[in-house]
Amino acid sequence: MNRDILLGSTIVETTDNQFGCGGEKSGDPFLIRFVQRDSTITLRRVQAGQFSEDREIKKRLVSSTMPAIAETFEIKAYNNDSTAVVFDMTDYLLSDKKNLSPFSPYSMMEMMGADISKDFEKESFIYSGSQRL
Repeated sequence: MNRDILLGSTIVETTDNQFGCGGEKSGDPFLIRFVQRDSTITLRRVQAGQFSEDREIKKRLVSSTMPAIAETFEIKAYNNDSTAVVFDMTDYLLSDKKNLSPFSPYSMMEMMGADISKDFEKESFIYSGSQRL
């Protein structure tokens, strides 16, 4: 919690080069931070790149670039001493948000103006030993 994480992806392989090529990034990586507030976790977009050695300017930069809340998640479980939490961000990761798209903005389909929307389904698996329930 409260640490910056760089989120990005690269296409490793594909069966159809119209959506992007291996080695291509689907978008620019961006910084996120998870912050716990009561019984929720907020996902925040961190602004980066503004630096100053001057103490007063640094203070103003911190106050004027507060991370925006991108999403909020309900905490589902805590460990015994509440130092770790479990929350479900599956719906967020499978949503049709432009910055999470697996498709390259420079792909043949995008350049031709095709409407590429991802339609993933959430599927749950429960395993007991080697048996799928």
